Amino acid sequence: MEHFDLIFDISESVESPRMPPSQPGRRTFVVPCMLKYNDLADYKLSEIALKTSLFISFPHGFFPPGLFHRLIIRLFRKYKPYHCVNGIPDVSFDHASFRLEDKTSVLHLFTAEKDIELVIDNAERNIYFNARQTVEDELSYLQETYCPRMHFGYFIRVNDKRRKIPIEAETVLKTDAIRVCVEKSDEEIELKPYRVWFTTVEKKPRSPQSLEAGKVAARLCTEHECCHWQQQIGVLIVQCR
Repeated sequence: MEHFDLIFDISESVESPRMPPSQPGRRTFVVPCMLKYNDLADYKLSEIALKTSLFISFPHGFFPPGLFHRLIIRLFRKYKPYHCVNGIPDVSFDHASFRLEDKTSVLHLFTAEKDIELVIDNAERNIYFNARQTVEDELSYLQETYCPRMHFGYFIRVNDKRRKIPIEAETVLKTDAIRVCVEKSDEEIELKPYRVWFTTVEKKPRSPQSLEAGKVAARLCTEHECCHWQQQIGVLIVQCR
């Protein structure tokens, strides 16, 4: 069952939580498909986080529950659970939260019917991209393994309503806003807030002046080392004589 990502030994988590006392040799597993449903009222997410939430959906069919549970298990191998109760990760049938690599950001995953909702609290720009890419990679592996004929895409919520519209990364990166028909009215949807999911912070290229200064410094360093070694060789020759 571990091989098929149905259960997970919590001692194998990236940062294994403190385990409760147990009998020697006894193992503790998380089985997401047997957990209770989550009470969304227990999670107080910031308005900013909710406004930039991203949905992964199978537009031509329902979202297989087993796929979500397998995804949770695979993410346990990469991230630390956000919260534990008596050493057991606090996850549910339709929700899981993970502390990301910067130790302060939290990735929340919710699922219902055809969607997985990704929400991140307290995150820098680069964290969004890395988290989305990790979820996409793991979900792509599961999709190709268990339901290769189904395909998923990205969606965003329209004006805090239940309706969602599909988006493409290229559109989000190149377009500030799009117009869609919502309940017989034409509305403008801002795409800028969602760019954090599809862009990564790159290191700024060094200017030609700084590159040339680096070359000069390296050359001076090399010349200094050469003189140093020549002095050392000279001392050795004198000592040998």
